[in-house]
Amino acid sequence: MRVMGTDVRWSVHMRHRHNTPGATVRRLGMIAAMALFACAPEYELTEAGPSDDESEGTETGPGGDTGNDNPGGGGQNPWGHLQPGNLPEAYFIVAYVDWTQNDPYASCYGEPLRYAMIDLRGHVIAEFEAPSPDQDQDGLVQGYARHRGFLPSGPGQFVAISGTDYWEDWDCDAYGGTTDWYAWRGDGVGGGVEPLATGLWTQEGYATHLIGSDRDVLHGNYGYPTSLAMQPNAPDELMLWYSDATCAPNDLGSLHDLKAVNMADATIPDVSWSPDELLPSWMHVPGRVLSPFTTAAGVDADQNVSMLLGIDSIPCDGQSPVERWVTAYHEVDGITWRANVEDLPWPYKVEYNAADGGGVLYLPAATEEGQPWKLVQNGRASTDLLPAEVENPRVGPLLDASGPSFVVVASNEDHTGDDLVFMHAGRDVWRIKGMRFGLDRRDVQIRDVMLLPPVAD
Repeated sequence: MRVMGTDVRWSVHMRHRHNTPGATVRRLGMIAAMALFACAPEYELTEAGPSDDESEGTETGPGGDTGNDNPGGGGQNPWGHLQPGNLPEAYFIVAYVDWTQNDPYASCYGEPLRYAMIDLRGHVIAEFEAPSPDQDQDGLVQGYARHRGFLPSGPGQFVAISGTDYWEDWDCDAYGGTTDWYAWRGDGVGGGVEPLATGLWTQEGYATHLIGSDRDVLHGNYGYPTSLAMQPNAPDELMLWYSDATCAPNDLGSLHDLKAVNMADATIPDVSWSPDELLPSWMHVPGRVLSPFTTAAGVDADQNVSMLLGIDSIPCDGQSPVERWVTAYHEVDGITWRANVEDLPWPYKVEYNAADGGGVLYLPAATEEGQPWKLVQNGRASTDLLPAEVENPRVGPLLDASGPSFVVVASNEDHTGDDLVFMHAGRDVWRIKGMRFGLDRRDVQIRDVMLLPPVAD
């Protein structure tokens, strides 16, 4: 039997006079009880009955699809069939804080942020420490930061965005750094980390500094915030979108081109998409500022790039309401759909999956009935409530829009940490309870989670 990743073989030695059938059964029963106690799982399978769309005569699991071992989009959906003996080979990157292993540090430096790759049982496969690009400054301390987000970056790799408390640290005596955020890449196969880019203020204005090519991409005096994504077919290209955030007379003057810049080689030309290409013409209204709040990119089944573009349309009169939209853009088909997401609460957090026309998942504000989730796919929205026992939920990766299958981060039963709750077809079907570091199981506070892009066989 396998206990916590280690092969354990039980050997029973019995004297001849005790080797009776009854004694043997009793001993085997004790051994089984000991094994069950030793294997007390840090994950939980939740019963999920069949969905209404199961067809008679088809071999299906909970959720009504035939299932396969192809997590992450494309093909059939395996996430409704999670069983302890039949789990897909899927790994997740988790940003977490473990206050039991770290002394609370001054808030000026963030928190003791850590990163780990885990499997579906919560076992830690690898750990990563964010490489601070200028940790000698007073404003940054190695290992202490705030997590800003994850980006997929090729097979088995991820990009994490970390940073200082830009909005909170002005009153801290130690705040003296000029870096606001920094991006770094982690390799789930080789285990290494690589600094990629930083956002910083320069004499010419706000800029993104590309560490590998030692290049500054200037955004203007008010070019903040910057919306980031990775070019799915080119892991060395960082996608940047930003706005001047001013009520300029030119209705498009506030929104710059979306750029894909090569982080390693400054001689490679940038690739640009203009706002006219990415957004419908009716969004370009005089008297309103267009400001991006999210950019995400992925590939469809044909390996064509598909992007999700989140845009705030902000009135310059200060009285009209802010309009919030998401738009899907395909490199072959152009603009494919759009949707109003005015019920997306601050801080804006959406999850995107490019498969099957693209889908976006988010959690609107809670109501008296409970906490809703909403999925927008091909411009059409579907919504339902999370189970009442899922407390303090935060949106996690959209695994497959066809389920829909997705993850939410939620407080555990004792409110000592967070669980990862897997939802499929409106049901809680699997939970990862805490994280397992060797033989040590810990409750940790999870800041974010991302499905690691699979590695080809």
